[in-house]
Amino acid sequence: MKYAIQYSTRIKDVLLVSLLVSIAMFQVAAWTAFAYPVLFYIQMGINVIIAAGLVIESYARLIKREIEIDPNADTIVVNGTSVSAEQVQEIRISGCGKATFELSLRGKQVTPMHCRFKFKDKDSEGVGELSRWAEMHRIPLKKIGPQTRTAPSTMP
Repeated sequence: MKYAIQYSTRIKDVLLVSLLVSIAMFQVAAWTAFAYPVLFYIQMGINVIIAAGLVIESYARLIKREIEIDPNADTIVVNGTSVSAEQVQEIRISGCGKATFELSLRGKQVTPMHCRFKFKDKDSEGVGELSRWAEMHRIPLKKIGPQTRTAPSTMP
């Protein structure tokens, strides 16, 4: 089955922080009556970061991506790239509502971008299909992040 996915870019966080810093820089420049031209150049640099982030985010949203999971096959196809079960060391799951899935590959310190994705629909059948595929190939699923913390016991 094919399922629509999207990449987890985190560009929104970068854009928000850049915008807040840009607003703060403008306020400081206004308070100092624009006496320090270096503040203007810093603000323009931040505006370039914001513009680049918007371009990257729009590109990431426009491209249609999909994952093809065949429960009987030894490989899954992520956006045209085949990943075999032997290559996958573990599948890391981060997040609660719309979780990010990361196919951790053997012998790689850093996970390639095409192996880190979210399903477009948070109630996608792809989550269960990927879990069944991992279970069938004995690939461990590892939850990471704050959702893995257990509540303290209230039992005496």
